[in-house]
Amino acid sequence: MTRMVLTVGLAWMLAAPVVAGAADDEPAVSNRDQAAAMLRRFVGEVEGFDAYTAIMTKQQRIEGELQPVETLFMKHRRAPECRYMKWLPGPEEGREIIFCAERYKGKIKFHQPGFFGWTMSLDPDGSFVKRSGNLRPPTEGGIFNLAERLQLGIEAQRSEAESDGDDPDVAISAITVHDAPARCLLPAGPPPDDGHAPYPIGKRELCFYDDNGLPAQIRMWHEDGRLMEHYSFRDFAVNPGLSDADFDVDNEDYDF
Repeated sequence: MTRMVLTVGLAWMLAAPVVAGAADDEPAVSNRDQAAAMLRRFVGEVEGFDAYTAIMTKQQRIEGELQPVETLFMKHRRAPECRYMKWLPGPEEGREIIFCAERYKGKIKFHQPGFFGWTMSLDPDGSFVKRSGNLRPPTEGGIFNLAERLQLGIEAQRSEAESDGDDPDVAISAITVHDAPARCLLPAGPPPDDGHAPYPIGKRELCFYDDNGLPAQIRMWHEDGRLMEHYSFRDFAVNPGLSDADFDVDNEDYDF
């Protein structure tokens, strides 16, 4: 899936419902504390997942141009780790990919539909994947990766805050994503280097659904202010009983 790997610097700005309506005699809950609570909720929820399915939208700026929104159905299993994605009506409709770290020699199985449709095995970090309209390879995305990196990141951030006393603020806003309420977290100032992004990130926003604490939307901007990446998620199905057949190119429901 589209690589939405958020690294250490994002961790402190994340995760669970904002505390509202505190009594007048109680101290106000800081935005950082609310963000930390949201993070703990998200990481805690994902710990109970073996697999999930979801609908994802993706929009990226490629070679200076903001591309049309793509919509994908995705399956993601934790262990053995595998991903399946199929593009829904819109750009690249019918495209499919499968990536399993322990199958197909570590290659992406890539199917392009059409009259002269074809299937190839691709290097996840190869030039063809990058030329296929991806700022990031589709092998490092998903909420398992996000939860793991956020957990590592919040620990690193706490350590840094203890050593230098720096405690950057985070803005929290309420929005609606796919007709459902969500809360968005946006840190003050540019984040530390992503390490994966092919451009200098100026700011980065992560939104969680109020009802389940799962990711609703992620947006990233270039340091010059241009929106570079926009992803959203909906219709999560948790632990749907995915098997090896869900990540098999010979699955009769697929077109590989």
